[in-house]
Amino acid sequence: MSILQDHAGFNISNSKLQLVELNFENDNLLLENVDEENFSELLTADVDNSNNVDIFRQSFNNLFSRKPLYSKKVSFTLPDNFFRIASIPYESELTEEDLNDHVKWELSILFPKININDYAIQKVKMPVTQFSFTPSILIYAVNKNLVKMIHQFCVDNNLELNFIDNAHVACNNFITQNSDPDELNLSLYLYDDSLSLMLLKGSTPVLRTSAKLASPNLFHSVLASQMEKLNEIGLLQSHINKFYIGGQYLDELNLDEIRTSTGIELHQIDPFSNLKTAPSISSGKFVNQLKGSFTAAAGIALRIV
Repeated sequence: MSILQDHAGFNISNSKLQLVELNFENDNLLLENVDEENFSELLTADVDNSNNVDIFRQSFNNLFSRKPLYSKKVSFTLPDNFFRIASIPYESELTEEDLNDHVKWELSILFPKININDYAIQKVKMPVTQFSFTPSILIYAVNKNLVKMIHQFCVDNNLELNFIDNAHVACNNFITQNSDPDELNLSLYLYDDSLSLMLLKGSTPVLRTSAKLASPNLFHSVLASQMEKLNEIGLLQSHINKFYIGGQYLDELNLDEIRTSTGIELHQIDPFSNLKTAPSISSGKFVNQLKGSFTAAAGIALRIV
């Protein structure tokens, strides 16, 4: 029995809802639908803002009215500002129970205004490298009330919730699946108002940083500034095999400008390159010109475990 199943991935940004639906047909995955809907107003990361649910529901209904979902299994990705994110050192000798206590204690220090027990925590152990000298853990913590809201929305719409993940983490699925275990790649994810950078060794993150983006026009200078900071810890461009980018769409003119101003050759991820596309959407702009902006939705739709 195949582990591949019909699955729809939704990426929630602050400004829009994106959908990638995959259906399992004749032992192959078929790209059934790719679509997006702008929110009537920007979403906030405030879980107590009931208006968020109404904004989301309206956009979901608009997507559904254009083409109903075949799949009942769905997953969601969220932007960085919906998480509490931190990299913290730890002692490798700690038991799993002691490690969990250590993580909660560190998060309570970093985020003193929140109750850590109200958060679901995902931990990723990052190995020691020449650029990170102590074992550390990358933490993504999301408010449990937000998880409950998404789950209840799925129940109300007769959908089965599979996963909730960070947009950048989901995007990385396209980089890590074919990477050499010792290969260093730099993954960039461009949000509405920030840039997330993650250094990957094979499929494992070894370093993460981010920067606010006051305007999309400042992307070049923010990227250059972040690379200078990485240079200060000994990470040079020559150490990196490839630079990948997902998230907000960048056209060839933008990529050329970045190449000229920073010397960095950015590879915009094509999330649909290995998928058969349904004829009804094969000529659409989201599958062709704007496909690079659907990396998170496609990445979570392709997730199995």
